[in-house]
Amino acid sequence: MREYILYAIAIVMAISVAAFYKKLDQIDTNLRSVEIQSIVSSGKAIYMPGNVCILRSTSDISPEKMREFADACIQSHKEWLEISDEEPIYSDEDTEGPF
Repeated sequence: MREYILYAIAIVMAISVAAFYKKLDQIDTNLRSVEIQSIVSSGKAIYMPGNVCILRSTSDISPEKMREFADACIQSHKEWLEISDEEPIYSDEDTEGPF
């Protein structure tokens, strides 16, 4: 009987640890989302869906910060692609037109 109690305690602890790590991962994801929104809303990275992304590049911005700004644009583009139901248009495709 004592062994069963120890097994039950071990299983409960394992489930608790797994839930804890899942919650930590969720917190990290939410924190990253807030950081990206902060960069975009502050004007350090301006994303125009389907068009361009403009990064602030003054002399006081380090290459590491530039990477964060570019990552914010990439994440914004990813989110736009997820909500956009348009067919992708690639700029290097041959298009028919009057010219």
